[in-house]
Amino acid sequence: RLFDREGNIQFKHLSETMADKLGKKLEDKGVVFQVVEEGDFVETVPTVPDVPTVPAAETAETIETAGTALSPETALSTAPFKPMGIIDIIYRTIKLYSGNLKSFYGIAFFFGLVSYAVMYGAVFGSLSSILHGEPTSGLLGLAMDTLKASFVLVSASAFYFLTFLYMLGCLIAGADMQIRGISWNFAAARSRLKGRLLSLAWATLLIFLIVGVLMATGIAAAFILGRLLHDALGTASILPITVITAIVLLYPAVLLMHYLLVPMVVVMEGKKGFAALSRSGTLMKVKAGQGFWRWNINRAGFIMLLAFLANLSVTLLVLFVHLAAYGGIAVLQGDMLSLFTMLPLAVEIPLQLISLALQSAVAPLWIIALTLLYYDTRVRAEGLELDAPGLAD
Repeated sequence: RLFDREGNIQFKHLSETMADKLGKKLEDKGVVFQVVEEGDFVETVPTVPDVPTVPAAETAETIETAGTALSPETALSTAPFKPMGIIDIIYRTIKLYSGNLKSFYGIAFFFGLVSYAVMYGAVFGSLSSILHGEPTSGLLGLAMDTLKASFVLVSASAFYFLTFLYMLGCLIAGADMQIRGISWNFAAARSRLKGRLLSLAWATLLIFLIVGVLMATGIAAAFILGRLLHDALGTASILPITVITAIVLLYPAVLLMHYLLVPMVVVMEGKKGFAALSRSGTLMKVKAGQGFWRWNINRAGFIMLLAFLANLSVTLLVLFVHLAAYGGIAVLQGDMLSLFTMLPLAVEIPLQLISLALQSAVAPLWIIALTLLYYDTRVRAEGLELDAPGLAD
């Protein structure tokens, strides 16, 4: 919801369906309004004398309400999205995150908690059924138990995968609305993602398949070539084998970086499958200014490096707490061998919840940053006009 200088409410960037729905609601409430599309005024209710009109934006459908003027102090000014450097992206990421911390953190923690509960139950349930269940008779019984446990673990992994993508999509939708200055919550983010979760899953599976096949092929080729070099050069082949392996692994890694914007492309543009992968690769090749940061892949790589360091810090902190808990229990029991046993559930579960809470705090940051990078790229390369009140200082 935006306001012009005269205080008239404007609804911008609406689809035709949404405009019709909104128009019907305004009619039901007795609000007088006009539909403006590319400079042409279309009256949808009887004309009311002295109704102020406002020129429409050139590139967006607009529904304007009249007769509901607000004071200039209440009116909100639009803020066009301007190209940003990498430092600006980091700063704006923190600003957007803090602007709706409750929703961003709540989404990350909720989905993380659900995933943790399912995976924890599946893993320990499967192990308990094998280790503490009734003894199996013969190889057939052992095979059936293993098959059941494998099915449970695969199902839990698939659920974890879809849950992660759901969280990812909701956070992207939330970041988009936060950038546009739209008030949002979990329900609004879910509504924005409706119908695109399977497209996101399919695009992600394609990435894993392509990158996985390339890595497996490269490693196999490097292994065969390494054996040949070793037979010919002996110990002198260590350096060339190392260089060949690094080159083989570098290409899939760079390709994976080109696909970092795939989730944004799927959620924002609705593209599917290979079209989403191609679109992300095109955006990642855009040059942004001069110097080292002109390459999008460098900016995206820096964002992911910061995300990795943040998650590593959380992981090390949690590991330290776990080791402290192990050591404390060992001292209390007077048996250092207890360091190598599992923690009691009364201790393990709270520690896992603390770990989840910390990881949920950093998870939205890289998603918001990549969403900003996506829009920054489109503004630079395609001249996208985007009102971004959420980025205004």
